[in-house]
Amino acid sequence: MNQMDRRCFLRLSGMLGVGLAVGGLVPAGAEAVKFDRRRFKVSETRLTMGTFVSMTLIHDSRDRAEKAMGRAFEEIERLTRLFNRFDETTALGLLNREGLLRDVPPEVEEVVREGLRYHRISGGRFDISVKPVVDLFRERFAGGGTPPDPAEMN
Repeated sequence: MNQMDRRCFLRLSGMLGVGLAVGGLVPAGAEAVKFDRRRFKVSETRLTMGTFVSMTLIHDSRDRAEKAMGRAFEEIERLTRLFNRFDETTALGLLNREGLLRDVPPEVEEVVREGLRYHRISGGRFDISVKPVVDLFRERFAGGGTPPDPAEMN
């Protein structure tokens, strides 16, 4: 008979608990049901971009709706690989780390261009360069600190 010490038991119990908790939160697979006489409703929820993303499509062809949904989720994953600020290997991660970006992907260029346009039309109220503000808040709240003064954010 194999033996298990207390520490190993607690570690395995914790992993099992996390697995059950996460498994209960994440819906399993896609759902496809007849919506009316000729159309199908296809729904799916996936964990992506650090959150749950849900889609529902209604179409005459269940197969075409499922394929379109699959392509949409693939596109979300592709864009996440460009814009994930927590991953230093993405275009946005490199830009945040180095302060510049060579060989800018067209999607990143478009988002920056639109961000600058909204900055202009909002009179500066919208600012695409939010990372310095996020870093300032993180630094100030570390160890139970207080929020920064508005002057510190300029």
